[in-house]
Amino acid sequence: MNKILLMITVFSLGYVANDILREMNVSPIGNVNAEVGGMGFWSLMRDSDFVEAVKGIVSTRCYVYTDNPLDAKPVVCPDHN
Repeated sequence: MNKILLMITVFSLGYVANDILREMNVSPIGNVNAEVGGMGFWSLMRDSDFVEAVKGIVSTRCYVYTDNPLDAKPVVCPDHN
């Protein structure tokens, strides 16, 4: 019983800490800006080699992510051919 209570307490404290940090406009994880070969998002979307490489990677298995990590689940991606 004590382990369950400890886990619930730790989980709740994590939510409280997250809310406090959000109110203070503090993020432990900074914003990211990914570039590949010096190309940004729009350039990569227009690059046919990059698009085909991404399609090849996710064609067999991928994950659908949401804001709630508990909702993330593997799905079979549609065929991109």
